[in-house]
Amino acid sequence: MSAKERIPTRQKKSLEIFVKNIFWFWAVILLLVSPIVAFAIYQTLDQLVSANYHLGAIWASSEDARYILSALSQAQAAIFGIFFTLNFIVFQTQIGNVSPATIKRSLQSYKLLFIFIVFLISISVDLIFLRYIPPNNDLEINIFWPISLSIFAILILIPYMRFTLMSLVKDAIIEEVRSGKARYNLEGVDLSDQLLPGIELSGRFLQKSKFNNSTLFGANFNNANFYMADLSHARLRGANFSDAMLGRADLSRADLSSAHLNDASLNGANLSEAKLNMANLTKAYLGGANLIGAKFDNADLNGAFLDEYGLEKKGPRTIKFKLKYDDVTLETLLKANNLDLAHIIYTKLEEDLERKAGEMVDDPNIDLSKLSPKNRSSIERWANRYSHRTNEANQDN
Repeated sequence: MSAKERIPTRQKKSLEIFVKNIFWFWAVILLLVSPIVAFAIYQTLDQLVSANYHLGAIWASSEDARYILSALSQAQAAIFGIFFTLNFIVFQTQIGNVSPATIKRSLQSYKLLFIFIVFLISISVDLIFLRYIPPNNDLEINIFWPISLSIFAILILIPYMRFTLMSLVKDAIIEEVRSGKARYNLEGVDLSDQLLPGIELSGRFLQKSKFNNSTLFGANFNNANFYMADLSHARLRGANFSDAMLGRADLSRADLSSAHLNDASLNGANLSEAKLNMANLTKAYLGGANLIGAKFDNADLNGAFLDEYGLEKKGPRTIKFKLKYDDVTLETLLKANNLDLAHIIYTKLEEDLERKAGEMVDDPNIDLSKLSPKNRSSIERWANRYSHRTNEANQDN
């Protein structure tokens, strides 16, 4: 089980909230780092600014302080002007790719307002200091905090521009995916927490992409490559994954009810607690997959491969994944269609299926009459195999 799988649901939600508010995390970090940067810069440039240093203070003569604060306020005003202009240029270039609502949301964001307020305060502090610095050059002025605030105002632009551009790119990709005209390479694309029913991405290379928590009902992913993609908690009812490559993909807790997974490769995939009710798994390869808690009620397993080990070549070495399952998996596999026609290349799994079938037949709390005649007959056959095997073992003893 991977580290991600071991994280409790509450912690996962906390992590998601942290990721969504990462800009504010960086704002706090940069606010704490800025005084250190200010002190380090002035200590390095000691000879140039002729300042004396003490912890939490940068002392300069009245004349030096006026010059430094004047330069800082002018530089900040120029930088903020360039930053604001760049924002409008970026938004203007993206008008054809994203909706006006997205641009409006970016312009009205609290992040942009926060940066505006930081620059306003920083420039105002510099100007107020300039106004009240006495003309007497014998006095020394502590300019440590105005410098720290100026550095913070400039540094905060870096994460803002990064996250804004990433958000615009994501919104542009979402718009294109929704329209069915995605032009760009989608490897590693982040489309998590999106409403994208019926999207068309057949044959696309989606390696290491993120679709977790997204709604993708009826989406067409025929022959797409989802190697190591994150589809956890995704709503994939009726989606088409025929001939898709889903090796090592995370499909934990995904709703794959009635999905088409025929001829799909699920080598080493994580399907823990996934809903595969009525899914088409004809000739699908499930070697080394994690099936703990997965539900296969009425899924079609005709020709599916349940191999003990899934293998993956990685340069000179071979990575091996072992098939995992529990009692929930066994019970729902027995309730699937055409289990007798599946290729079970795992002796222990066969024996456990026989044992579980025997328990289901003997358990008065399980009403097999509610199952279809076909499924009921299949369970009875597996139970008979278990009975036959245990009788032989008793005779040998």
